[in-house]
Amino acid sequence: MVSGQDVVSGLGFGPAPGMRDEDGLADVAAMEAEFPEFAIWQEYAGERIQYIARRMRRGVHPHTIVTSDPAELRACLITRGR
Repeated sequence: MVSGQDVVSGLGFGPAPGMRDEDGLADVAAMEAEFPEFAIWQEYAGERIQYIARRMRRGVHPHTIVTSDPAELRACLITRGR
């Protein structure tokens, strides 16, 4: 997993100055523990932060979720089997 802290900003990747979302990173860590069947991370798309969850093995649904709201991501993961 690559976080904004791991990416070199000079290459055009990572958060814009002042864009760090520490609460979002804490949400990601909590969701990774809660939903181990998914790889969950934060990406920076232009000036937006996106949260992505991708299944780790076949048979887990949904395959991928992308949203700008960590609460929405958690809700989708909770209701995935219904």
